[in-house]
Amino acid sequence: MKKPITPLFFSGLLLIATLVSLPVSPAPYPVGGTTDISANDLKAEAFATLDAKCNTCHRRQNPFRVFTLKNMNRHAARIFKQVFVYRRMPKGNAPRLTDLEYRTLKLWIDSLRACWEFGLLVEN
Repeated sequence: MKKPITPLFFSGLLLIATLVSLPVSPAPYPVGGTTDISANDLKAEAFATLDAKCNTCHRRQNPFRVFTLKNMNRHAARIFKQVFVYRRMPKGNAPRLTDLEYRTLKLWIDSLRACWEFGLLVEN
């Protein structure tokens, strides 16, 4: 049975079409002080946020949920729910995420969603 086409499909399609049709251009906002950003740079910026703001507490409170460059894609959906949907993390907003850190995490997660939607990345 075919899966129904969802609005997420169309937003992912629009994102991919936009990314493919545009020449490499500066990011919509500077990430880590740079103006050009690649997928690896975006992942590195997101990891820097996870390491500085999340792992500090996770190492003490929940050592089985420490984020690494290797496992962060696997935890992206849960990070999205905890940070953006339920707003449970960071606990008590300490340490607080800056607007840039929120946008970087959101952009990284959105890029993974588009890849998962089109089968370009296998969700681990």
